[in-house]
Amino acid sequence: MMKAKLTVAVAALACQPLLAADFLAIPKESGWSGYAGAGMGYYELQSNFVAGNGLRDLGDRNGDGLNAAPETTGDWWPQPVVDLRYTFGDSGTQLFLGNLIQDQVRLDWTQQLGVRQRVGDWGIVGLSALFSTVPTKVWDDPYNLGERGRTDRDSRGVRLSWDGIAGSTVGANYSFRKIDVDNDIAGDSLILTSRISDDETQLLERDGNNHYLELYARWQLSQRQQLIPAISYNIRDRDGGAEKGDGKGFQVTYVFISKAYSFTTTGYVGSRDYDQDNPVYDRKADADEYGINAIGFWHNPLGFENWEARFSLTYVESDSDIRFYDSSLYGGGISLVYKLR
Repeated sequence: MMKAKLTVAVAALACQPLLAADFLAIPKESGWSGYAGAGMGYYELQSNFVAGNGLRDLGDRNGDGLNAAPETTGDWWPQPVVDLRYTFGDSGTQLFLGNLIQDQVRLDWTQQLGVRQRVGDWGIVGLSALFSTVPTKVWDDPYNLGERGRTDRDSRGVRLSWDGIAGSTVGANYSFRKIDVDNDIAGDSLILTSRISDDETQLLERDGNNHYLELYARWQLSQRQQLIPAISYNIRDRDGGAEKGDGKGFQVTYVFISKAYSFTTTGYVGSRDYDQDNPVYDRKADADEYGINAIGFWHNPLGFENWEARFSLTYVESDSDIRFYDSSLYGGGISLVYKLR
């Protein structure tokens, strides 16, 4: 999960939630809703695989060795923030573009274009297309100790959701994504040194599919407080056997909402397992993962109605059985957004 979570985080570091009393509900009135804004953030990345995105480059182009953890590099990032929705009040139908609020407060940064439908007391069902707004950059051959090249990693697919199942506070999401690395030559540089064979490089291929299932619940602690626990299971069906595997995770989000300010805090723990040994190391790159994210919201700052200032801090880390696979991301940002409704 961590490599995937870092990839997503780098691709959309700026996306942060707009809070409401009930951020799952579809408005009963027709019209536009959502928000738009921008900001800046500073983030430091440690990864031998992620190399930034279409807006900024991160990562060490020259590796420090196959048995060394990656260097940490940092940079300032622009933070565009957009979530646009249109609701047909009579039918309870909502079209949306961007990242849904209920996903953002639980650290799901997927960009979507789709529709949500209120189905009486049965909850809200949704169908959407998933896509990468800004291509994520990865190293074409992460194991190259010379000058590594950057290449695009594209992610696209579909998602099904059901919020408030049968009138309860439980929800579920299923996502299918197709992963495509444009110029995937992982391990090719090691053929020349006879570290691995040509056939073994096929075990390192990163193209393939992702299946992700999440179950969560909303607990209303008080009029202003919510707790949102969630469990997830991820299947990485990659072309390379050493990149295949699954991941399991548990996270809890605490939400506090008031008229003047609000904040959310999310903690995550999980594991990432692989099906086969990595041929470079003759062992699996299994990892333990954890992270924390905190976001503060200043509503109507300095008396400017319909505006909101946001402050965020993020830290995620993966501790792998192979040091080369260790990774982390930490930093923070500030943004100013305008609320459409």
